[in-house]
Amino acid sequence: MDITKEDAQEAISVIEKTGKQTIKSVAAAYTSPILILWGLICFAAYLGTHFFMKWSWHIWIILSSAGAAGTFLICSFQSKHTPVKVDSSNKIWLKIFLFWVFMLAYIFTLLNIAHPVNGLQLNALIMTFVMFAYIVFGLWINTNYMIWLGLAVTICTIIGFYIVPHNYYSLWMSFTVGPLVTGTGILIRYIWK
Repeated sequence: MDITKEDAQEAISVIEKTGKQTIKSVAAAYTSPILILWGLICFAAYLGTHFFMKWSWHIWIILSSAGAAGTFLICSFQSKHTPVKVDSSNKIWLKIFLFWVFMLAYIFTLLNIAHPVNGLQLNALIMTFVMFAYIVFGLWINTNYMIWLGLAVTICTIIGFYIVPHNYYSLWMSFTVGPLVTGTGILIRYIWK
């Protein structure tokens, strides 16, 4: 049986499409619940900060710690239950983990150099650095949604910092950033499944 050039190209196209869909499905299995989790954490933490400013530091520490633990549990669960396994020879999970460790170390270092004068400035700087990490991460693994999400949250942060009255910054961030991150997670879950 002879295969024509057109048949071969069509077969290659189907294989490439299947490969891309598989990558999206695996990415959705990990990314979607993590984005939903962190979107809900941002929503709750900013809302808690708005209504309980005196306890904002505690709110953020508790919820961020819960988010880190939740992220670890999601990744552990998905690595055991996702039928497609990631090639362990390139140590992608170690690279992703180290990326975030170094990013947080740089954020801490830059904040100590910059000395933000208030909590609003501190939060805007941290959020901007984290969104820069989303953009870099999106470029690194070639996922446009991370780039767009990073840009959208950065724009919301800038608007909140410069335009929204400071008394309403946390409320603004709660109702923009929380739904943006959660919505992206939900969108990925249902579009990429």
